[in-house]
Amino acid sequence: MSIAPGPGDLIALLLDPDRRVAPAGFPRPGDEVGLPGLYAWYADQTAAVQRSKGLGASVEPGLIYAGQAGAKLSTATLGSRIGRNHLGGNVGSSTFRLTLASVLEPDLGTTKVTGRALAGDGEAALTRWMSEHLQVAVAPVAERSRLASLEAEVLLVLDPPLNLQGMAPTPWRETLSRLRSSLKREVDATPPRPRPERTAGSGAGGVRPGPGAPDMRVVLAGLVGQTIPTLTGRPNRILRIEGDVVIVGTGRSPQGKPVEIGDVQDAADRLYATGELLIDVESVGHRSAFVGAALAALPGTRTATAPRRIELVGRGAPAEEDRP
Repeated sequence: MSIAPGPGDLIALLLDPDRRVAPAGFPRPGDEVGLPGLYAWYADQTAAVQRSKGLGASVEPGLIYAGQAGAKLSTATLGSRIGRNHLGGNVGSSTFRLTLASVLEPDLGTTKVTGRALAGDGEAALTRWMSEHLQVAVAPVAERSRLASLEAEVLLVLDPPLNLQGMAPTPWRETLSRLRSSLKREVDATPPRPRPERTAGSGAGGVRPGPGAPDMRVVLAGLVGQTIPTLTGRPNRILRIEGDVVIVGTGRSPQGKPVEIGDVQDAADRLYATGELLIDVESVGHRSAFVGAALAALPGTRTATAPRRIELVGRGAPAEEDRP
């Protein structure tokens, strides 16, 4: 089913037990994971007991988390979100993994962070736990423009206990919000792992800029000492360059926190390749606010809202099939 006509159809697909599959079997034959759409994660009895312990409240087995992949300008698909972010990512790049790690710390001991990922065997241990105790179901939606509104309607009905944004407050959500915020602060405060050695004379961190894109190391070096606004108007002050990171001061962290220059370069490359770039965590990472501010400081760019994005002046967005 490539196009779901309404939230009721999507809910039926996500709740169908026959559509659920363990991570080792993902995707099921016939699942159209090359499309955007909605997904739902389910947990077994053991997982429910462990989550109850972490949250200090009784949580039943079954549906635990749901969301979308690929809304609006995002190029994500169900396959990339589940396979790359959820099962192959880390707590710095996946809200779902961050949520699980926050709750499972008493059993997995996974709250130590290094390089924006769980320390030691933490990420591998979390993936093993997911493989042993979770299943996932997907519901493709071919029209990206409809996906965000469909997700909101579906979540209101499904009410997954580990979803926070836009959901009704409950005691376990208050606990989860506190646990997740604590781990996220540690993730955000941890410098990224060093990038591999690359050839001298190339771009940020040895990464050569893409065709037509500026060298963001040079751009950021020229902005040291200056304050640039995010897309929501908050000031970000560029304090200094240290190796492969730029140190950025904000109202909450005036002493500065590191942002990997390579991530800013990657975003610039994509902007100049496509003509526009969505600015959110899923598209450009957890330092999306600064990435957007840096791109907005480039000549020949403009900002837009609903959704927040950067556009190259005089260049329209490419056709959907031409996007990477």
